[in-house]
Amino acid sequence: MPNDQTRMVPLVDLRTEPGSDELVRSESMKPYLEVLKAEMGGRDTGPALAELAALPLEQRYVWRVISALKWASATSTLKALRRMSLPFQNKS
Repeated sequence: MPNDQTRMVPLVDLRTEPGSDELVRSESMKPYLEVLKAEMGGRDTGPALAELAALPLEQRYVWRVISALKWASATSTLKALRRMSLPFQNKS
């Protein structure tokens, strides 16, 4: 099937990752679901997006993902730097 074609998939054929059910049912996910329901229902998403935007940054899932990626990146960078022979490193 070419990449530009959409294929319908029955809901029963969708698979989820472990833990995703808890995430979707969590209280923190409600603002995201409201945006999705408004969009899928053809309603104005403005109020739902405003509710989402009003959340403190630390409570937004995007913030959590970016934070996790930042730390993963920092760990990878640190490991790479340790493998390099840099003049300012302690050679003990």
